[in-house]
Amino acid sequence: MVKILKILGRIVGVSLEWLLIFLIIFLFAIRTSSFQTFLAEKAASYFSKELKTKVTVNKVDIILFNKIYLDGFLMLDREKDTLLSLKTLEASFDGKSLLGNKIKVSNIKLDDGLIKVAKSAKSKEFNFQFLVDYFQSDEPSDSSNPIDLAIKKISLNNFSVHYHDFNAKRTPFTFNENHIDISKLNVSLEEISSNKKGLNLAIKHLSLKESCGLVLNNLCGSLAINDKSVDLSQAIIS
Repeated sequence: MVKILKILGRIVGVSLEWLLIFLIIFLFAIRTSSFQTFLAEKAASYFSKELKTKVTVNKVDIILFNKIYLDGFLMLDREKDTLLSLKTLEASFDGKSLLGNKIKVSNIKLDDGLIKVAKSAKSKEFNFQFLVDYFQSDEPSDSSNPIDLAIKKISLNNFSVHYHDFNAKRTPFTFNENHIDISKLNVSLEEISSNKKGLNLAIKHLSLKESCGLVLNNLCGSLAINDKSVDLSQAIIS
């Protein structure tokens, strides 16, 4: 009996040693960009199968678990057209805040993005409906302990946004809310806070061009959104 216990103790000891070695190797590996990109590619492949569409990521770099750099993100809709693409994404945040219900993000920077939203003439559904259906929970949400989100700054550089309701006719050279093509969209937002009271933010800069000929050189002001109203104050447009 004593011999068996010694053998079991030796097996457990050796197993723990190998487990410790594996954890050390894993902790070093997970800090490398190549390993993080490998994990991101596996996650993208998983969601491609789950969502029945194409999701790809070229490169991911996580630094000290409070900075993220993403290079080359693409998601297609069910019609194999682009839903969202990004050249680069950079974000820095308070890693400890992710463990609680108050998330603090110091900066989010998105470059060269493309967003395409479309409403089908056949199904009458938006091309992102499959995302809503996938992430929608059957269980009622618990609003008694909502997550507070605070972002110091968000910047979008050189974005293109397209929205088309294919149930409505086009009107060339005239602004049409059912067919919107925005290019050279640049946005700088600061002091963004979201909680149970609503959303508040400061628009430091917003510029864009629309296919009808509309050019907005700059819009700044304060925006407050809640269940009852949308309030844009101190607005300056040029």
